[in-house]
Amino acid sequence: MSKSGLRANSGLVLTCILVSAVGLAACQRQKRSEVVVGGHRLAVAERLSCPERQGRLERVSQASDGQSCVYSGPGETHVTVFRVALAGRSAANVLQDTRLELGGLVPTPPSLTHPGESIGSEESTAGQHGASGTDGHEQTRIDLPGLHIHTDGDKASVILPGVNINAEGEKAHISTGIGELKNATIDAVDGAVRITSDMTDAGNVDQSWMVATDKPGAAGWRSVGYVARGPLAGPLVVARMQSRSERHHDHGSGLEIEDIRRLVGQSLK
Repeated sequence: MSKSGLRANSGLVLTCILVSAVGLAACQRQKRSEVVVGGHRLAVAERLSCPERQGRLERVSQASDGQSCVYSGPGETHVTVFRVALAGRSAANVLQDTRLELGGLVPTPPSLTHPGESIGSEESTAGQHGASGTDGHEQTRIDLPGLHIHTDGDKASVILPGVNINAEGEKAHISTGIGELKNATIDAVDGAVRITSDMTDAGNVDQSWMVATDKPGAAGWRSVGYVARGPLAGPLVVARMQSRSERHHDHGSGLEIEDIRRLVGQSLK
């Protein structure tokens, strides 16, 4: 295997370890929350709980009827929290409208799609080896219990317990099935990423969605998204996020999404 291949594969392995660690930490957080919540059907307060501050977010306004409030955060981040009645519509339809509206604020590349199937066969072979493919691409196979890494040129497939990663050129697709990352997907291309997570079950809605791009939309927004939670029949608590930050993923190390989830959770019983 070439030195460049070793460097590339080392980076890939590191990425897998980081993703796995994040997932395991999220799993532990979920276990603690289940002890508190008890897995019951959620209820939404008649008036939203809108604290003056939540982490890096600071309240700038609050509706007198208690149905909404607005927060600001680093990097020209704006978060609006709503109490949303479904009025006979399904939560899926209401949130689909929210995605379409927010998605229109940022230039989302049409190529944010799954980069393809896993590379190579799924047969497990203990150990690892590298070789050149028939087309001259550097190839690597690492097949160990619970860990499979296959690379072929600019294509890569990684399988970990609860985590699948597929990459090809500028595209990457990550799907997870562990802890708070259960049913989460990350789709990325050069300059843009879309993250979705849907923990909705038979009784409760728990959905997050975010798109971040390097290039701003017409109004300057580079990142948009929402967190929505509540009983399946409604009402829901929905927090919409919009940010103009050029490096939204850097400031606060992404803690704003956790702050947003906490804001939403404070209005749930």
